[in-house]
Amino acid sequence: MQKATMRFLPVAALLAVGCGSRPEAGKSVLLISLDTLRADHTGLGGYERDTTPHLDALAKRSVVFTRAYAQAPETAPSHGSVFTGRYPSTHGLENVGTLEPAHAEEILAGNYEHVQTLDPQLPTLAEILVAAGWTAEAVTGGGELLPHLGVGRGFQRYFARRWPVDQAVDEGRSTLARLREAGAPWFLFWHTYEIHSPYMPPAEWDLWSAADSELSAWVRTGRAPKELLDTREPYEMSADSEVMVQMRDLYDGGISFTDHELGRWLDEMEASGALDECVLVVMSDHGEEFGEHGGILHDGRLQEEHLAVPLLVHLPGDRLGGTRIETPVGLIDLFPTLLDLVDAPAAAPYDGRSLVGLMEGAGAARPVFSEVRWRPREIWKVAMREGGALEIVEPFRGLDESVPAPLGAFVVEQGLADNARPKGPPAVLTQQEALELEALGYLNR
Repeated sequence: MQKATMRFLPVAALLAVGCGSRPEAGKSVLLISLDTLRADHTGLGGYERDTTPHLDALAKRSVVFTRAYAQAPETAPSHGSVFTGRYPSTHGLENVGTLEPAHAEEILAGNYEHVQTLDPQLPTLAEILVAAGWTAEAVTGGGELLPHLGVGRGFQRYFARRWPVDQAVDEGRSTLARLREAGAPWFLFWHTYEIHSPYMPPAEWDLWSAADSELSAWVRTGRAPKELLDTREPYEMSADSEVMVQMRDLYDGGISFTDHELGRWLDEMEASGALDECVLVVMSDHGEEFGEHGGILHDGRLQEEHLAVPLLVHLPGDRLGGTRIETPVGLIDLFPTLLDLVDAPAAAPYDGRSLVGLMEGAGAARPVFSEVRWRPREIWKVAMREGGALEIVEPFRGLDESVPAPLGAFVVEQGLADNARPKGPPAVLTQQEALELEALGYLNR
């Protein structure tokens, strides 16, 4: 399997190369990550509910990748692939959260040996852009995206707070205004957990659920859906069960609230001219399951519901607007794509490929791989999407002739057959940060 490679430069050398130079104007980047938004719950993904009218309007002016897939069904490793262009088994960043109660207790007690951070030897998108003259800032929901887990590397200001999406948008607006006033090209990463469980849309955006339902009452006390489902019978995990229907209803309410607030920001960007000054990417890091495969949420699974995400790229002047690309792509491809679009120097090997060729009508299809290290059993699962087919393998069981050759080659190249762990350094969190992860449902005691 070939990797796109360029001459490797350590981060320190990369910084030195960038000193004293500034890229031309009009090369700024706004990367918006709507955590946990699955593609088929958006209008641009064909959903029957009108959950995303503002995102759909932007999609008509953008390049839309209709078959975009996350490289992991979890927040931290998925974003790690976006920021480095490497697979999770290479970049090392993994979720702090765990379904294993004993591990959760250890994390809450301050023992983080079960989780690791981003490999410090891998340059990040922010580091590369800052070295080349950009200003980089981030506004995030924290949680699995705390800056000291490695995702903050390169950002000159990294804001992490668990708050409602309307407040996060306001912070994004003020940050964007300040970056534009400074005059230099900028990179702004903006992220929200509003759609993520526990599903708690404001009452005016709880458009589809029965407000007096048992599930709604549980959720509105801040309890994660898993806690409710612990009291249920296994047959109620099916997609058409009452519990799953109610969960989807509340989930969609969060999507609608997020879309409304995003629309408010997009309108302001349009009026101020900011929309035509930058490359704007809207993505999600992973999806969500509601019983389609006998599970819930997005832990340790690699099905379509967990990995298929919305992905659109808006270019200044609506260039290539209305283009819809059916070729399967990965979020891992954003790293080289963004560097390509803004003519920034790339450094180090990366696994993704630039999507600019596909956007302009060229480029061939290739397999898209996703991984997850499933805990507490500490085993890897790997998925490959090629054409319309999905193949999933657990490498510890061995690779026989039924495993497609590209998938087998990927497993071997990434060293997944022996269940090797990523190589990032251990994580360190404050007690408050651990409690916030518990509130998001990542730590289950």
